[in-house]
Amino acid sequence: KLEPDHPRYWLLVGVALGLAYLIKGAAAGVGPIVMAIAIVLDGRDRIKKTLGSSYFWGGVAVTLALILPWHLIMQVRYGKQFWDTYLGYQVLTRMTSLVRAYYHGGRFFYYTDLQANFYPWFFPALLSMPVALRDAFRERSATARLLLLVVGVVFATYTFVHTKNPWYVVPLYPALALLTAEVMYRAIVGSDLASL
Repeated sequence: KLEPDHPRYWLLVGVALGLAYLIKGAAAGVGPIVMAIAIVLDGRDRIKKTLGSSYFWGGVAVTLALILPWHLIMQVRYGKQFWDTYLGYQVLTRMTSLVRAYYHGGRFFYYTDLQANFYPWFFPALLSMPVALRDAFRERSATARLLLLVVGVVFATYTFVHTKNPWYVVPLYPALALLTAEVMYRAIVGSDLASL
């Protein structure tokens, strides 16, 4: 919704990110990473327009207004113990070592997991990626680029993290489904040979 000229949606983005941080903590960080990469890929004009928008900064303020009170209360109540558990154990330790790992696996854990849990759509999704990449870069499709960024950032982030859980990559499913549906639609209805 932000793409043409609807900067007020930054306020809604701020609410969504604030709630995501309250629910999932540092895992919500993939959202700002995806958005930042998308904005940078759009070039200098988009970066200037975004950073110059009062709505963008309003969205940042909304996010902070939602997440800061809880963090401040935890700091007052528990001090260093809160930060040691919250950032030390829940974020850093999970990233760097196996934590109560019910699931374990190497770098191909999520590739194998998606084959099982995104079945039967895993292979059509995989085959849709080159067409989506073409759309994102040759045709400058902002939607394709954003969906590919979601897939890439989430998959890469949780492949890097040592603790493996199948539900970490659930945010991939909607993005993969939309990319695959678009390519399948164009293959059936349109005349796009690459999609076919």
